[in-house]
Formats: sequence, structure tokens, C-alpha cells
Amino acid sequence: MMKGVCHILIVEDDELMAMDMERMIEEMGHQIVQVVDNSSEALETILDHSVDLAILDVRIQGEYD
Repeated sequence: MMKGVCHILIVEDDELMAMDMERMIEEMGHQIVQVVDNSSEALETILDHSVDLAILDVRIQGEYD
């Protein structure tokens, strides 16, 4: 079991769903690295930041789905 704060990336193109996930994750004490809505930004975020966990929508915008 992981202890401490997780740095989480949310990849979700439904704005309301993304906001709800962000709120719940922050209430659990974790840190949101970024919320993005497409594959290009997701890959960029992973390369530029320390991400422990990525929560991905099944179908997203961008070159990679």
C-alpha cells in the first residue's frame, strides 16, 4: 500500500467529470499535477513532471486514444 501524497494526472475530456475527480482526489489528500483533455498534453505532462498515477478516460482527443 502506498503511503503519502500521490502526484496524479487526470486525462478526461468531460469537464464536469474532470472537476469532480479532481475534487475527490484532493479531498483524499493527494496532489493533482495537471488535468488535460487530450493525449498530446498527457504525454507532455508525463515527460515534464513527476507523475505517480495517471487516470485516463478510455476515449480522448488527440493522436493517441
